[in-house]
Amino acid sequence: MNRRLIIWICAAVAALPLAAQNDLNKEVTVTRAYEPSVSESFKMELTPDMVDTTKIRPEFNYEVTPYPLDYGFAVSPIRPVNFNTVDSRIHHPFYVKLGVGGPFQSIAEASYGSKLDDKTTVGAIIKHYGQYSKIKNDANEKAPAQATFNNASLFADRKFGDDLFLSGKFDYSYNSVTRYGYYNYNDPIPVSFDTSRKGLAQFYHDLGFGLSVGNSFADLSKFNFKVGASFDFFGDKFKYDEFLWKVGTHISIPAGYTSQITVDAGYDKVKGTSKLKNEYSDEIFLAGLGYQFDNGTFRFSLGGQYAYYSTEGMNENQNKFLPKINLELDLFDGYLTPYAFVTGNVQRNDYRSLSKINPYVLNGSALPTTVEYSGRVGARGLLFDILRYDISGGFTRNDDFHFFVNHYDLKYYGNVFTALTDKAKIWDGKIALDADFQRSFNIYASARFYKYKLDNFDDAGDRPDLEVNFGVKYKYRNLFFIDLGMTLWGERIFYEYQYNNMLNAVKSDNLMDLYVNIDSNITKEFGVFVTGRNLLNKKLYMYNHYPMLGVNVMGGIKFLF
Repeated sequence: MNRRLIIWICAAVAALPLAAQNDLNKEVTVTRAYEPSVSESFKMELTPDMVDTTKIRPEFNYEVTPYPLDYGFAVSPIRPVNFNTVDSRIHHPFYVKLGVGGPFQSIAEASYGSKLDDKTTVGAIIKHYGQYSKIKNDANEKAPAQATFNNASLFADRKFGDDLFLSGKFDYSYNSVTRYGYYNYNDPIPVSFDTSRKGLAQFYHDLGFGLSVGNSFADLSKFNFKVGASFDFFGDKFKYDEFLWKVGTHISIPAGYTSQITVDAGYDKVKGTSKLKNEYSDEIFLAGLGYQFDNGTFRFSLGGQYAYYSTEGMNENQNKFLPKINLELDLFDGYLTPYAFVTGNVQRNDYRSLSKINPYVLNGSALPTTVEYSGRVGARGLLFDILRYDISGGFTRNDDFHFFVNHYDLKYYGNVFTALTDKAKIWDGKIALDADFQRSFNIYASARFYKYKLDNFDDAGDRPDLEVNFGVKYKYRNLFFIDLGMTLWGERIFYEYQYNNMLNAVKSDNLMDLYVNIDSNITKEFGVFVTGRNLLNKKLYMYNHYPMLGVNVMGGIKFLF
């Protein structure tokens, strides 16, 4: 269930903030403030896990160009960026990226990171993606398919002593879409239905603040801790608002040279305000204990979490145990590493969570909390010092497996979604191959197969039974980069309610997307990029009745100063 739905207009704006060594492709990041974050579970947002997933990453690459859409059960159209304050650039603290595309699209990114002194670092980043075209929908009308995704973030870290940090962050996002996927079967859309951009518009705003204090966890032979809290206010155009707050702690206690004991606890609450006041309240409490062993060859972790969750308005009040078991054995210095894991996760399904998965969801929608248990066995490694491989099979049991369904009434003509839930069992198999030749030429391919069994439905909505991705990459020194590939999805089933409340299942065609990304660094401080998607001009659907852009190309410049 790693991939469930797709957000067609995701602007996966690859973060290219700061260069480490006068290099547009090598990036330095600013360590963002610790949030007792709710980490992803199978790419689902808001799975309560108070373990700090923000690791220090001194230097890394985002492969150069952004995609105007992102394939995956993405949480946010604009991916968060991690900055490493310790290594942030002094001579070129500013990074800017600007681009436009056709059909009309725009992309912009600006970032700044600087050390004010030996102990204080600050950073900021602004991101934007916009799409402004009209697209012919299933009602055979050219509808305004506008979408914009905008995010601004501020970060600051202050070091005390050898390894104690006070960190803070501030985030604001404003995302807007038009609900252009209206459809009325064989009847024309009534004149009374407003199909203008203003009439179809929906927007979301999200304001957040986080503060934490603790260690860096760089030296696990010592006692490490982190305590943090975050607060968010989320709302939409129609005043369906939520207030969210989280508090959490993560502790690591050394238990010998190769072992550690971890303790985690966190509380996470969502409460509806404005039109959702007294309509929705959701809380999750987690407490976990674990043991980890790692001698470089054998890695073993054993633990679990107690989870309590309660949702007012849905008569939901549950206690669950979530296992956390992981085994890895490196048999031949990385050439063969068998692994296995068993894990459990809790997934909140409040309005904010659903809107980030599907921006066309009906105003104020919410679902019961999802509990998921999964296990996986596989092996990864290296063949002939060239070919990296990962082969595995897994099983997942989901107590509240959900998928979206088009909603029809006299106000909405299928252009908003509600959701259905069912108990589900999912089997899947995966193979991924990645071959490097002389550090400049790369071939990659992956395939994943799914088998779903639901209690009350014949088919799992929205999800393909097959995902394939393959392509080639070429890099010439640090001057030129190209990635040419294709994504294939098998058939999917979309569900929609008709006016008589009869549920109708619609089979979609296979998805086939040919894409290309090209980057060229003209100097160490200036470069250009071009990216293209859907180059075969297929009619692709990420959501039922929402066709995507046809052939689209975007290009621009990037520079440091």
